[in-house]
Amino acid sequence: MSAAAFVGADKVDYIDGYFVFNKPGTGEFQITGLLTTGIDPLDFATAEGSPDLLVSLIVNQRELWLLGEGSTEIFFNSGNADFPFERIQGAFLEQGCAAKFSVAKLNETVFWLTADDRGQGMVVMTVGYRTQRISTHAVEFAWAQYSRIDDAFAYTYQQEGHSFYVLTFPTGNATWAYDASTQLWHKRAWRNPVDASLNRHRSSCQMAFAGKVIVGDFENGNLYQLNLDAYDDIGVPLPAIRQAPHFASADNHWMIFDRFWVDLEAGVGLNLGQGSDPQLIIEWSDDGGHTFPNQQSISMGKVGDYRHRAVLRRAGKSRDRVWRVTISDPMKRTLIGAGATTRSCSA
Repeated sequence: MSAAAFVGADKVDYIDGYFVFNKPGTGEFQITGLLTTGIDPLDFATAEGSPDLLVSLIVNQRELWLLGEGSTEIFFNSGNADFPFERIQGAFLEQGCAAKFSVAKLNETVFWLTADDRGQGMVVMTVGYRTQRISTHAVEFAWAQYSRIDDAFAYTYQQEGHSFYVLTFPTGNATWAYDASTQLWHKRAWRNPVDASLNRHRSSCQMAFAGKVIVGDFENGNLYQLNLDAYDDIGVPLPAIRQAPHFASADNHWMIFDRFWVDLEAGVGLNLGQGSDPQLIIEWSDDGGHTFPNQQSISMGKVGDYRHRAVLRRAGKSRDRVWRVTISDPMKRTLIGAGATTRSCSA
């Protein structure tokens, strides 16, 4: 690229033979020449619908989305000889971008972490030239606890019919993933083998190669395959953790928990070693999910014991119970549901 005309960029994309990129600290974007990397200093335009700075950009379905601090505009290639890109009339959103690298596309739809004049911290997806909020109050509350969210970044991928938007908050040390197929969020983590703490997922980028989903490590540059049949992170056990919502009666009376059961695919353990007698670790909290001092392990069924049920009996009493289950054995994990048999009692 021409050193004189190129002033740097945070985001670069490609559309109809042009490289398109932002000019940091301005509301402008530049383009290269057609099918070249040469730059004419006069080949730039401004997203002028709102006087905010341009934060990020992305090309989707041959349209250029320009995301500012508090607004978004969409341009298209009109073929104009002076400058080929023009604003689509009426395609203006009063929602901007809180994190420049949170912008990603999936299934011909754009996703990003939003900001506007009223606040920030929701994730939206596009529906035509409008947006639809896909984050929930619960995940938004979690994000609001992080000291900053403008450093968040995202990537997308598809695996076995499920399409994922994966959003990492480096300062918050957390990774969240949205499954567009089920419309549900879940948290992903890497477990430190030294202190057993849960940290942000190690992946920072993704590509599809040779029928595999390949991700890059944020810290050491290693490449890994996201494999649904692998149950460790580079040799470190990979636990599956599921925490349930609050379990309480409508009148907040005391309940005795006679039984708690977890429906899962049983009988799929290993023939030898860890996993030959797989265990389900059940924890419960009676203080609103703040602490989990109670723990028991129950069998998930040995190989071939397909009719086994994971049942915990005599689990005490509570007004407000939160259950958490963990599977650490290196085996297939398929959780179907859970339930409890309770009866009322006096204090």
